[in-house]
Amino acid sequence: MYARLGVEVGFISPTLDWSKLIFLDQIDPEFGYTTPGGVPIPSNEIEPDQLTTLALDIGTGLLVYSKQFYGGVSLKHINGPDLGFIDNPSSGIERGLPLRITVHGGAEIPLDRQFYGKRIPGLICHQPFFLSNKVLLHNLI
Repeated sequence: MYARLGVEVGFISPTLDWSKLIFLDQIDPEFGYTTPGGVPIPSNEIEPDQLTTLALDIGTGLLVYSKQFYGGVSLKHINGPDLGFIDNPSSGIERGLPLRITVHGGAEIPLDRQFYGKRIPGLICHQPFFLSNKVLLHNLI
């Protein structure tokens, strides 16, 4: 049996184009977000001081395997990088990317090699994944 440990370090740098956002105070019930002449309606929203942010993102994983079986776990966004543009700690909104846990495993199942070779079925589970648990079954040939 063998084990491998991995570490991932990266940076995330999202940019916000304020000019492409449309706020509620810009929408006219009759004409939409422009005047009858086609001029965009200005907003009273306050533009953030910074429209670009930079955050460190850390992940890790462990893989345990043998000739016939493999399994492991990985953790992404361990440090919960904050990608927010507005600093408002009193808003009550949870900041940062949520921790993503992935568990995976599988086995090599030998079949009649003359006709089929071998099958390697696997299972991958992510949490969270678009606010629900997702399970992916795959079959590598």
